[in-house]
Amino acid sequence: MRILRWLAVIAVALPATAFADDHRADMNGGGAYANGSHLFGVHAGVAFTMPHLSPDPHRYWSVIAFETSVQSNGEETRNTLMSGVRYTRAALKNHDNQKFFVHAMVGLGQKGESGQFDNDFATAFGGGWEFIWKKHTTTTPVPAEDANGFRVQFDYVIAQGETTNFPRFSFSYVRRFKK
Repeated sequence: MRILRWLAVIAVALPATAFADDHRADMNGGGAYANGSHLFGVHAGVAFTMPHLSPDPHRYWSVIAFETSVQSNGEETRNTLMSGVRYTRAALKNHDNQKFFVHAMVGLGQKGESGQFDNDFATAFGGGWEFIWKKHTTTTPVPAEDANGFRVQFDYVIAQGETTNFPRFSFSYVRRFKK
């Protein structure tokens, strides 16, 4: 029930978000690995930029509308569904196609074994590196357009109850949507 309230708050806040870094939203999806029981699976998310908090286009905040992951090894399954905030900064001053980011999220963690699932409150802290392919001319960048790239991300998921804490590593495709 807490998750539904949190998602409702985010849904209300999303129309207030505008654009930063030549994009208004991004989504990612790819493979994930959770340590502890050697779990492999998928990881995906959607975020919206918040430029009114970020006057500098090389540093900005985003609302992570949702981020979900499912990992399994055949005997054990760990799932997460979370929302939160992300702070992104250009890795190099004149290369805004490379970004470093950190994020914090809250939501639901789930652990399943032998058909039994436990749902627990969970938080995740992490960060990563993102590379976006952008078209450039010899002197100026081309105006904003949808862009593709990839992301390497690390999270540490802290869960309450039966769902144990675990580190998670993912490598994802990123799609940014223009203003």
